[in-house]
Amino acid sequence: MDTFLSILQLAGLGAIDIVVGLGFYFLDKYTAFKRWNFWLKQALIGLVFGGLAVLGTEFGVKLGDAIMNVRDAAPLAAGLFFGWPAGVIAGVIGGLERLFSGLYGDAGSYTVVACTIATAIAGIFGGLLRRFMFQNKRPAWYYSFSTGIVVEVFHMLLIFLTRMDQIDTTFKLVRAICWPMIGMVAITLMILSMLMGFFDGVRIHPVHHEHRPLAKSFQRWLLLSVLLGFFAASSFTYFTQVSLGKSDADSVLQLNVDDAVNDVSDTTDKNLLAVTKNVMNLVSASSSDYPDYYTAGMSSDDMKANATQQKGSQHLQTMLSEQNVSDINIVNSAGLIIYSETQGYIGFNMNAGDNSQATEFYNAILVDHQESYVQPYQPISINSNTWMKYAAYQYTYTVGGESRIGFVQVGYNSDRFKQALESSVSGLAKNRHVGKTGCLVVADSNSVIVSDSKYNTGKSLSDIGLTVEAMNVEAGTRFIATVYGEKSYCMFNFEGYFIIGILPQSEVILNTSLSVYISVFMEVEVFAILFIVIYFLLKRLVVDNFTKVNAGLAAITSGNLNTTVDVKTSAEFTALSEDINETVVTLKGYIKEASERIDKELEFAKEIQLSALPKPLEDDPRFRLFASMAPAKEVGGDFYDYFLLGEDKIGLVIADVSGKGIPAALFMMKSKTLIKSLARSGETSPAKILEKANVELCNGNDADMFVTVWVGIYDFKSQVLLTANGGHEFPAIRHGDGSFSYFHDRHGLVLAAVNQSKYVDEKITLNLGDTLFVYTDGVTEATSSNNELFGEDRLLATLNAHQDAIPRELLPSVKASIDAFVGSAPQFDDITMLAFHVIDPKEPQPLPNELELTATLGNVEAATSFVNAHLEQYHCPPKAKAEIDIAIDELFSNIAHYAYNPEVGPATLRVETKKDPLTVLITFIDKGVPYDPLAKKDPNVHASKEEREIGGLGIYLVKKTMDDVVYEYKNGQNILTIKKTIEPK
Repeated sequence: MDTFLSILQLAGLGAIDIVVGLGFYFLDKYTAFKRWNFWLKQALIGLVFGGLAVLGTEFGVKLGDAIMNVRDAAPLAAGLFFGWPAGVIAGVIGGLERLFSGLYGDAGSYTVVACTIATAIAGIFGGLLRRFMFQNKRPAWYYSFSTGIVVEVFHMLLIFLTRMDQIDTTFKLVRAICWPMIGMVAITLMILSMLMGFFDGVRIHPVHHEHRPLAKSFQRWLLLSVLLGFFAASSFTYFTQVSLGKSDADSVLQLNVDDAVNDVSDTTDKNLLAVTKNVMNLVSASSSDYPDYYTAGMSSDDMKANATQQKGSQHLQTMLSEQNVSDINIVNSAGLIIYSETQGYIGFNMNAGDNSQATEFYNAILVDHQESYVQPYQPISINSNTWMKYAAYQYTYTVGGESRIGFVQVGYNSDRFKQALESSVSGLAKNRHVGKTGCLVVADSNSVIVSDSKYNTGKSLSDIGLTVEAMNVEAGTRFIATVYGEKSYCMFNFEGYFIIGILPQSEVILNTSLSVYISVFMEVEVFAILFIVIYFLLKRLVVDNFTKVNAGLAAITSGNLNTTVDVKTSAEFTALSEDINETVVTLKGYIKEASERIDKELEFAKEIQLSALPKPLEDDPRFRLFASMAPAKEVGGDFYDYFLLGEDKIGLVIADVSGKGIPAALFMMKSKTLIKSLARSGETSPAKILEKANVELCNGNDADMFVTVWVGIYDFKSQVLLTANGGHEFPAIRHGDGSFSYFHDRHGLVLAAVNQSKYVDEKITLNLGDTLFVYTDGVTEATSSNNELFGEDRLLATLNAHQDAIPRELLPSVKASIDAFVGSAPQFDDITMLAFHVIDPKEPQPLPNELELTATLGNVEAATSFVNAHLEQYHCPPKAKAEIDIAIDELFSNIAHYAYNPEVGPATLRVETKKDPLTVLITFIDKGVPYDPLAKKDPNVHASKEEREIGGLGIYLVKKTMDDVVYEYKNGQNILTIKKTIEPK
């Protein structure tokens, strides 16, 4: 319960960090705080979170003898979620306060160094991650959680590192506080990240079909791989350390038991060897009593019956009692026992090979010629149920003058063995330690304790927990028993006594756990470093280069085929860059070929379109008619047509075919020819003409094309215009000296859509002086760079601004207004217009605005008269008129002299006027050699006649008297325009 309450208190401290973090989040998102200076915000956030770190120190939570806190969460949150400066400030504040509090306050000095360093590094580490790994963005909840774990594990390692002098105490402290602190810091950061993401509308589990940036995908998969590697390595470490702990326990037990056994063995060895040497000396002194009577072929029974043997063995029996030993044997050079106080041993072959116990003596003394040899306490060869400890000394005797070597063997039985050990065994276990807290226990063969460190001498082994069942294992094998009330690892050996090593499991587990903790903590840091290093390597070597390649590809796919991808940080990216660049070069070649092919197709389509347009009708005194078409870059299917129908009627047509290119141009030709043929066949109803044309156009229309058409037939006698409209724009009418307005005729369906479409005739009275204006949707749907349409209202305003203009002047004015509105935006559709004016004999006849003359000096006067006729209309002042006349004389004479010299060619004059203020523009056009008269330097008019260069005065005078002079060479023509503002009288 105490642990649970402590963790709740710890969670409360973490909740304060979360609330403060959310507070700053909302301030930065919804208030003027977001407009604060960056450094000022960072300083304030760093100070507040530094205060939270101080709060974590001063209100640490006790857990037993340890104090827990979530101090590191504050600088981590500041750095991860708000910026590296805030993290550094919070970390330094929290670290310094922990240092002074540990040295001079109540926070505890045991871990002061580790805690100070960890808190400072937490803020720095969080800020660096935000800056370089997360690109100054809020990390996802799983990265926040992982960062908390890494920093707190580092904190724990610092505690180990700085307090290695008291490793047991340090480990107990770390084991008590690590999991609550690591978990709470990680959970605090995770919850804060999740809540910020929730308020930002970020899904905790993103939809799988969303396309993530490559860097984030690398991060996620790399994190998953590192976590899997960490868990695999940690599991391996755990099981390895547990296994090593048991193995170490085995080694410690074995070492201590063997050491005790060796002490026992050394004591008995020395004792028995001394007795054996004494016996051997006695035998040697009375060697005549022990001659080698053995002859080849004697059996053991013969040997036992031999009188010499019986006499000698009798002497040994007496010696046995005198020397206080259990067995004395004399072995001859053939390895046979020839004398023994035990008659059953007579004739036994020490080299029989069936038992190593006897053979060892044979080999040691008779083969290897060792002086002496001693064996441990063990079963004897003749009877495995009898335990003895034997020693032997080399014995030299003679047979027939020949020296031979045998040996004297002396043994202790169990009673004599114990008697020899009694004094040394009683103190054997008292001062011995197995590990740090373990011990030795020595008991006799009846399981009675003869020595231990806990004063249990005389008690049975079962009294301390070493039961028969527990010890039912082979000597030298580890087993588990509850000894002295504590579960322990045990191991025994038998050297006349049971020597038992006891090592408490708690000590083994402590050592194992210490190794596991340190290993796992180190693996956390190593895998974290590995993750960061691999991420930055992948980002630098792969992700950043892919980003550069993608940027180049984005530029290429957006149309910039001059972009070169130049990423050559590795052989693979070099090959990729070169492949992309080669592909672009190839693509540019294909595009060029396709463009040339399309240009030819468009040119052909444009020729079809233009060849279908009618020739001008300018000589009829009853009307003025002008039409124009400005094709878009991609040729469409607009067309217009006009044709006389007998003596008293004229047909007018304007249409717009769907689609672009050659198919639209061919469909336009078919439509135009069909309508004109139907009108000339005698059909007087425009509605009937459209109905019949529609039926024909529907037949075989596999491409599902259609055409909008307006048809009008004007009768000069009745002054009635009969019209029909097949889905086309409304015509505009101007009656007399009034304004233009739209005539909203009834629309039928577009032609070629439905086979049985019906159309309606409309009557419009066009009196003398009235004007008709029809157009296609390319006029009203002309689009500016702001994506705004020219529209019907702007068209009507333009028509009324030029309502007095004749058709030839009206259409260019409308086109100029459209161009000014559109600006630099591209033209997507044909702009087609037709104006028809019924002439009133009483109205003044307009002057032509162009005149073509032969470029000779004799035509200077004709050129001047043409311009003057226009100037008279506007009551040009005499001074301005004289200056313009001089300019005409100079410029036309230059064309006559130099343009075609020595040949003669044409020259064209064009006169245009603009209002507000009233301005005349006169343009001179010739097809002679390119020549820019404005390029020549102005003459020095202040120089004397002799010093002044010849020529240039005429052009200089033109430039001085005109408001503006502009030259360009275009389409094989010299084009020079002069501009003069004229004021009325």
